[in-house]
Amino acid sequence: MPRITYHEPDREFICEHEANGTILEVSLAHGIAHYHACDAKGRCTTCRVLVVAGHENLRHRTAAESRVARQRRWPDEIRLACQARLTGDVAVRRLVVDDVDAELIYPGCASPQPGCDGHEASLAVMFCDIGDFTTFAAGHLPHDVVHLVNRYYQAIGEAVLWNHGYIDKYMGDGIMALFSLGERDARRCCRAAIRAGLQAMARMAELNHYAERQFGRRFDLRIGLHYGPVVVGHVRSYVSAATKSGLQDTSGMRSITPSFQEDTGYGRTACRCRFEGQAG
Repeated sequence: MPRITYHEPDREFICEHEANGTILEVSLAHGIAHYHACDAKGRCTTCRVLVVAGHENLRHRTAAESRVARQRRWPDEIRLACQARLTGDVAVRRLVVDDVDAELIYPGCASPQPGCDGHEASLAVMFCDIGDFTTFAAGHLPHDVVHLVNRYYQAIGEAVLWNHGYIDKYMGDGIMALFSLGERDARRCCRAAIRAGLQAMARMAELNHYAERQFGRRFDLRIGLHYGPVVVGHVRSYVSAATKSGLQDTSGMRSITPSFQEDTGYGRTACRCRFEGQAG
């Protein structure tokens, strides 16, 4: 029966396996805490190994592994354990093994839990900000700026939460929200995001009445909507605080937000929508 020899920093051990299984499957079958954040889909690099010997006893890279290898410019000796299938004896060294690596991927866990470091989901993402807010902030006292921003956060935040959205992050006067975590129906995600955007514009019109009385000016709310795949997971700081966040091309839309402007009846509001997949 073919064997895998694991070269670890402090020891070496051998596991027997059936042919045609993946390196990751063998690791998990023998109780080895082999990290695999994307649940063995070939969408991350946490399970990667260095093939010390027996490279010829591994099948060719899958399409998923080839894509990652090209992006990372890996040599032939670096393989994804979740994709590399065995035909004979090999010797490997895991590249995510020490306490720092483990804590970053599975904080507080003695053994890996698939999906702990993020999972794929198709969501609607909403980004909004206030046009020319930097000029306003530069010309007013800091406490006045904070006061207005807090009112703005409350107004937009209520529109998001009322429509089952999740506020991902605040970036100055920018707000990013996800719709809707746990929802698999693309139409519902998109409708929730659109309803939130319309309600946000209505709330901004109310806020503008206040801003005009207090500061003598009105503000333009800019909104961008995008539906598509994201990776949702926890982003951690050194002090172990965790924040759920969505990462992927879907969320990179701040640059497209002011692409065109439309008079909505709530004031002049920039709006842009993009969809990937069949959202309806």
